Parts: sequence; C-alpha cells; structure tokens
Amino acid sequence: MNKLTRLILVLLVTVSSTAFLVNAQDAVSLKKLHWLKGKWSRVTANVEQFETWNITSDNVMEGEGFHMKSNNKKVTEKLTIKWLNKKLVYIADVPNNKQPVILKMWCLTIL
Repeated sequence: MNKLTRLILVLLVTVSSTAFLVNAQDAVSLKKLHWLKGKWSRVTANVEQFETWNITSDNVMEGEGFHMKSNNKKVTEKLTIKWLNKKLVYIADVPNNKQPVILKMWCLTIL
C-alpha cells in the first residue's frame, strides 16, 4: 500500500471531531465518504502520485492509485470501499501481492 493510500486511510479513521463505530447496527452510508470522489495528488521524491475515487453504487466506492511514467499511466493499486460481511472495509489490490489487503474500518471520522 503506498503512502498516499495510507494517508487517506489515516484521515478516514483519525482526523476530526466526530467519530463513531462502524458496524452492521449503525445506519452508516457510504454517502458520508463521497467527499473522496475525484482525483487526489501528492509529490514525493519528485514523483507525482495520484489517487482517484468514483461512486459505483450506494454501497461501493472504487478507486485506483497511479503515477505517470513517460506519459503512460502506471496503476499501482486498485481500491475499494464497501460493506463485506456486515463490516465496512477498505480493500487495496496491489499487483505484487497474491491477494488484496482488506482493512476493516472500525471508526469513521466525519469532517
């Protein structure tokens, strides 16, 4: 998982003033994460990296992390936020990993 993905994950679970537990009993909707929709960027070691997020349904957001190399898009990870087994999860599918990394979201912070 790249640094931008980790940064966004940290922002999702730690920053701000109002936090609540995320589980099947909560009436939590992905609409509270729709602010992620769009293209995000950062520069490290003179490389500009991007992350894009799209809303694919009421229950799923999908994105990807990438950078540009010789004017070609180099995807470094496929990302998903969705409900899985009654838990809200963040999934990072990185090419070099045998399986996607699934992180349960225990706490959401609303900005």
